[in-house]
Amino acid sequence: MEKGDYPEAELCFRRTQSLAPESPETILNLGYALDKQGRSGEAFACYESVLALAADNVKARYNRSIHLLRAGNLAAGFADYETRFAAIKNADSRIYAQPRWDGSSLNGRSILIYCEQGLGDAIQFSRYIPLVTRLGGSVVLEVQQPLVSLLSTLSGVERVIAKSGVPPVTDCHIPLLSLPHVFETTLDTVPAPIPYLVPDPSKVAAWRQMLSEDKKFRVGLVWRGSESNPMDRDRSCPLAEIAPLLAISGVSCYSLQVGPAADEVPRDGRLTDLTGHLHDFSDTAALLANLDLVITVDTAVAHLVGALGRPVWILLANTPDWRWMLGRNDSPWYPAARLFRQPKPGDWQSVVSEIAQTLRQQLPQQEHEEAALSERQEASFKKGLASIENDDPDSALPELNNLLLQLPDDPSVLFNLGRAYDSAGQLVKAEQAYRQALLDSPDSPAIWFALGEIRLKQKAYPEAEFCLRKAHGLKPESVEILLNLGSALSAQQKNAAAFDTCQKILAIKPDCVEAVYNMAFIQLRNGDYRNGFANFEARLAVGKFNIDPRRYRQPRWDGSPLNGRSILIYGEQGMGDVIQFARYIPLVAERGGTVVFEVDPPLIPLFESFPGVDRVVPCSQIPPLTDVYIQLLSLPHIFGT
Repeated sequence: MEKGDYPEAELCFRRTQSLAPESPETILNLGYALDKQGRSGEAFACYESVLALAADNVKARYNRSIHLLRAGNLAAGFADYETRFAAIKNADSRIYAQPRWDGSSLNGRSILIYCEQGLGDAIQFSRYIPLVTRLGGSVVLEVQQPLVSLLSTLSGVERVIAKSGVPPVTDCHIPLLSLPHVFETTLDTVPAPIPYLVPDPSKVAAWRQMLSEDKKFRVGLVWRGSESNPMDRDRSCPLAEIAPLLAISGVSCYSLQVGPAADEVPRDGRLTDLTGHLHDFSDTAALLANLDLVITVDTAVAHLVGALGRPVWILLANTPDWRWMLGRNDSPWYPAARLFRQPKPGDWQSVVSEIAQTLRQQLPQQEHEEAALSERQEASFKKGLASIENDDPDSALPELNNLLLQLPDDPSVLFNLGRAYDSAGQLVKAEQAYRQALLDSPDSPAIWFALGEIRLKQKAYPEAEFCLRKAHGLKPESVEILLNLGSALSAQQKNAAAFDTCQKILAIKPDCVEAVYNMAFIQLRNGDYRNGFANFEARLAVGKFNIDPRRYRQPRWDGSPLNGRSILIYGEQGMGDVIQFARYIPLVAERGGTVVFEVDPPLIPLFESFPGVDRVVPCSQIPPLTDVYIQLLSLPHIFGT
């Protein structure tokens, strides 16, 4: 079998089986030889026969998992696939101090997710990271060094580190390729928010400049995988096999091949070798963003192109790796991928002939496709905007990131991508998108304002002020810009400038309660209590605070004598505020009021014997009925403090 002569291997194993009919090792090896000849059903029967004799045979379960997965039965296949650590020697020999995650809610706990297999596996299954984050996990992702920079763009990952001999300590851990089983993946639930990886915009721009003079259809080629992979003999082919693609008119071919096979690149100019500029997968991703198509055998590059949402045609062996399944030319893992399969083992000539014919047919359609592409881009942009408006950043981000690959300098795409990242809580990526948008649209008040808002959230107040002043200069009538500028000034204790900003707002919009509220804070901070508490009444009208949305059947107290009437005093804010301002209750009682004090339950024992309080009740959605009512923090204004 090591020589790839599977028919001869089958004969040998059948002779051995005739001597030892129930030998599990012989039956398993026979199954493998049959599988490699494309006789999947017979191979599967071999593994089932072993499991009928020994249900706990991990090698049989592992081999069965490959067949189940290749057949599209992902749920059962990934369940069996968990036996890989027991079935494969040295699959992961490290010792973990932390427990293995069972898929339960993480509630802020840290989790180590590590790739125990190849580069392509890391790329393919990193799509599950956002699902872990949604369960409350703080994700530390451990991958091979060449992937660290690229996978740092993943949504939801807290930290990406290079894999080492000693795993970092977290609250729990799980292998990356166990996540499909944890999330009970089926063909209908494959997470495919394409693209889920994003190339570095500056590197994309550098490659675009380098390739700017090439106006032909650009195709990247990979013909061999890593020789360390046990399947490499079947999945790889010599460059000579794909040489017909180099002769297609109107196409520029670029080699993406690394490793020893890169020496096969001819020096006749038909195939341009760009790999000298590729130092890690982040570099490769940026180059791929500038190609029209990638044609590759089953390698990590195939996964990278697919994860970026770029067109990729994949050459597959007659018995392919399980993830490409059987009998279909598409992939649920990568919607932009097209699969070309060997009709019989070793027949690359037929595959390349089909690809060449398909490529030639596609080239005359380029002009038409460019017009169609423009329509698709507009539809994708509108879909992304709709998702943002519906507060669905998880749907908006793949649309806009994919659009950005096609329109890398479009400020509208970048601006709305920033909005989506902001909505998703990914402030650093939002900031990067806004900064890049400003390079092409430096006079946009909307982009300056958005960047200022992000810097406010990041507590970078001086730069927030700078951005918001730029936005104000470009759009001086905007109340929203001035409100945020006031917040940036106030956070820096620039009270006079912040107060002046509030006055500017009120000159534009006299009924802006938020400006009055902000003014109150500045006045109170400066000790101007009378005016400050008067303006502080605006808090009840600021919709976003939702301080007291309840409806009262009784009138609001105006401070006049109560003459025995009952009054509800509502502690509408935090427990500290209630304790601080409860000092006003005796003054209410002195005006003849029978006081019902409504507070959070933990404070009830504290105020049951408080001077002036007749009854303490817990806060509820429906206010108790009394003659009049007042919010507790309005009492300083009532009493002219």
